[in-house]
Amino acid sequence: MIYAATRAPDKPLLTASDGEEFHTTQFPAPGLDTPRPQLDNGTLKIPTAPEEPPAAPAQPPSTIEAPPPPPPALQPPAAPPQVQDDSEARRLAEEERRRQEEEERRKWERLRAKQLVVDSGDAPGSASALGGNGTDAAAAGNAGEGEEDPNRRFLARASQSGADTSKATMNPRTDALVAQGTMIKGVLETAIQSDLAGMVRAVVSEDVWSFDGRRVLIPGGSRLIGEYRSGLATGQTRVFIVWTRLLRSDGMSVQLGSTGTDELGRSGMPGEVDNHYFERFGSAILLSVVGGATQFIANLGTDQNGSNTNQTYTDPQTGQTVTIQTQPNQYVQNARQIGAQQVSQSLNRIAEEALRNSINIAPTIHVDQGSRIMVFVRRDLDFSEFYPDPVREALTEIRRERAAKNRLSK
Repeated sequence: MIYAATRAPDKPLLTASDGEEFHTTQFPAPGLDTPRPQLDNGTLKIPTAPEEPPAAPAQPPSTIEAPPPPPPALQPPAAPPQVQDDSEARRLAEEERRRQEEEERRKWERLRAKQLVVDSGDAPGSASALGGNGTDAAAAGNAGEGEEDPNRRFLARASQSGADTSKATMNPRTDALVAQGTMIKGVLETAIQSDLAGMVRAVVSEDVWSFDGRRVLIPGGSRLIGEYRSGLATGQTRVFIVWTRLLRSDGMSVQLGSTGTDELGRSGMPGEVDNHYFERFGSAILLSVVGGATQFIANLGTDQNGSNTNQTYTDPQTGQTVTIQTQPNQYVQNARQIGAQQVSQSLNRIAEEALRNSINIAPTIHVDQGSRIMVFVRRDLDFSEFYPDPVREALTEIRRERAAKNRLSK
C-alpha cells in the first residue's frame, strides 16, 4: 500500500473511462492509551572481551654455524742468499787505516815541532814570562781573542794567514788571444735612461789586436750587446753596464761578461743626473706655504679685531657729544685662533706624509747616443779555434820550400 501511495500515477490511457475516481490511503492516528517504549537511561552495557587465542608453541633456538676459516695465504718464495761483496768492506777498512796513520803522523809532527803552547786562561801574566819563540807562538795562538782594537785584531789575523801560491800556466796561442784587462773602445748606438733596466748596444770604434800584435781579432765596426740596471741609490751619478756579447761582421760571436767604464777606466757610465727635486720636495713645500699663509691670515684678523672700538655721535637735541667704547668678542677670537691652528697642523702633517713618500725617489741618469764607452775585458778571449797556428804554418812553409829545392836539384 505504501508503495502504491508513493508510486507515481500512470498516465491515463486513451481507452480509459472519464468517470474513474482516485482514493488515497488512510492511516489511523495513534491513540493516547498506547504505552510508550521503555528506555534504559544511564545504563551502559560493556560487551565482554573475546577470549585470547592459545599461545603458539615455542620453536627451538636456531644455531648459526661459523663460517669456515680462510685458506692460508701463500708465502712468497724465499729470496736466494745474496753473495756478500767484501770489496766495499775492504775499501772502508783501508780508508780507516789511512786515517789512523795520518792522525798518528800529525801527532808525531806536533810533538817534534818547535812550538810551545801556553794556556794563559788562569794565569794572564804567564805568557809574558816566556821568552824567544814561546812568546810569539802564544801571541799567535791567542790572536784576535780579547783584543778591543780592530787594527790589532786585523794584524793578528793577517800574521796567521799564509801566502797563497798561484801556479803559472803557459798559453801557446798568444796570436789568437785577447788578454784580460784589454780595453775595447766603442760608441753608443742607443740612449740610456736608468728609470727602468734594459738592453744597450754599441759599436767598436777601434781595432783590437791579439796579445802578440800579429793579427786583428776584434775589428772596428763589431757590435757590442749589453745590459744596464736600474734602481740607483741617492747620490749615484753612474750607470752600471755589463757587456755580455761581441758580434763580429763575419758572424763570429764571443761571450764577454765584462763591465763598462768611462774613458779613464772608472767603473760605470757617467751621464746627466736628474735628482727630481721638484717631485721630491714640491708637494711638501707647497703644503707648508699654504699652512703658513693660513696661520698668517688668522693672526692678521685677530690683530685687526683685537683692539677696542670707539664710536662717537652727537645728540641733535642737546648737542652733546657721546663716545661709546666697544670691546671685541673674545669667543670669536678664540674660535678663529683654534680653527687656524687646526688647519695649520693638518697641513703640516700632510706635508710630512708627502715628503716621506717622495723623499726616496731615485735619481735618473740620462746617457745620450753617440757617447764614448770603454769595455774592460774581464777574462781571456780565445780565438784559437778560428785561426791556424803560425808556428805550424811556418814549418809547413819551410817544408814546402825544401821540397821545391829538392825537386829543382834533381
